[in-house]
Amino acid sequence: MVQMNVSRTKLIDNLRSLLPPAWFGSTTPVLNAVLGGLAEGWQRIFTFLSYAIQQARISTATGGWLDLAALDFFADKIFRRAGESDLIFRHRIMIELLRCRCTRNSVGDYIAVLTGRAPDIFEPRNPGDTGCYGTSFEFSKASMAYGLLGRWGSECLPYQFFITVRRPIVVEGINISGWNESFGGFERGELTYLAGNMSSVQVTDKEIYHGITRSIPAGTIAWTAIQP
Repeated sequence: MVQMNVSRTKLIDNLRSLLPPAWFGSTTPVLNAVLGGLAEGWQRIFTFLSYAIQQARISTATGGWLDLAALDFFADKIFRRAGESDLIFRHRIMIELLRCRCTRNSVGDYIAVLTGRAPDIFEPRNPGDTGCYGTSFEFSKASMAYGLLGRWGSECLPYQFFITVRRPIVVEGINISGWNESFGGFERGELTYLAGNMSSVQVTDKEIYHGITRSIPAGTIAWTAIQP
């Protein structure tokens, strides 16, 4: 990025240095006013040019220009959340620009970053998920057993998988007193009613569905369940 922080006084001095010194005396109020007007306009141009250079790159864009870059690359798939700073929003944009797609791991990574909780992915036709009689799989430290590890698979569900997504953990109210505690009462102290919609983690079901759709390979089906 080019820095163009040129002061008005510096511009006036530069302009004066281009004029023949014998033309003017030691006191030049009219000349100072003319040169000051020119310097003011050019300083504004330099300032605007520096700002324009910043907004031309996602790494330095700010405010609405960062929102415009997200709209240009992702349409309505990536948007700034309420109260989200430029730094965090820019980080999310950069991740999405280079995110891997079309693999099982890419789906899991996307959901884990979005919600902060790794999803459960099950492929009915994948022996690594279902297990096989007489075969030892090293995908887990646990042993194969009913209700412990291993699920019923099916050859009738090719190119399909089931994914269970858990919503972000609500952290509001972490310092709020609970029932039978002595820290608060009605209209005083640390006591209030909490609701599930009071979460500040603004992840919508639509955003989860769109993210999965953009991450899975073409021709596959992701049966999705969203749980608390």
